[in-house]
Amino acid sequence: MKNQEKVEKLLQELLKEAENVSEVSLIDSFKYNLINGAPRVKIIDEKHQEFNGITFYLNAYHGYYRAPACLKRIPLHVYVWKCYYGENSIPKGWHIHHRKDGKDNNNIENLELKSPSEHSKFHAKEAPFNEYICKYCGKTFRSNNRANNNLYCSRKCENKWRRENGLENIEKDCIICGKTFTTNKYHQGNTCSRYCRAKLMWQKRKK
Repeated sequence: MKNQEKVEKLLQELLKEAENVSEVSLIDSFKYNLINGAPRVKIIDEKHQEFNGITFYLNAYHGYYRAPACLKRIPLHVYVWKCYYGENSIPKGWHIHHRKDGKDNNNIENLELKSPSEHSKFHAKEAPFNEYICKYCGKTFRSNNRANNNLYCSRKCENKWRRENGLENIEKDCIICGKTFTTNKYHQGNTCSRYCRAKLMWQKRKK
């Protein structure tokens, strides 16, 4: 309840700021009359929906409806929200969440503003837990990550596997002898050997 009050308060502040914005856009030209009821999203077919005279196309990869390239492929649910509440009504990084009916229902009553953390927690509860085997240590672990990249039980195992397979390696030129050597890209050293490192330390002390 407290989170919802925070969102509503933030939205009111953004709407006040938006009143001073004179930028002309498709959203600014949108006319909404509360007396006549909320405009509806028209379902053309399974892959097309229309709103405010614009046809949005279903992206099969993530399931969202998007505008044509000329409108920067703005998602339909984001466009609907901005039409009702203003161009600047979504704080940077925040998400527009579909409430109950999923991504096919893009009408305003099915949309709500959520912070990134709230949105992630909500979908984490929905995702089922599955068992996987860690690619590095062989340990069995459970995860509800829906990104299909459950290869490691932890970030530690992932980093170890990447280091051992040379995926983090880069080439540098030794600042003492000029020899090219291979090292981890996160390593701060700029020398190729203990000898060169000792020589560098001696030079610094001499200064």
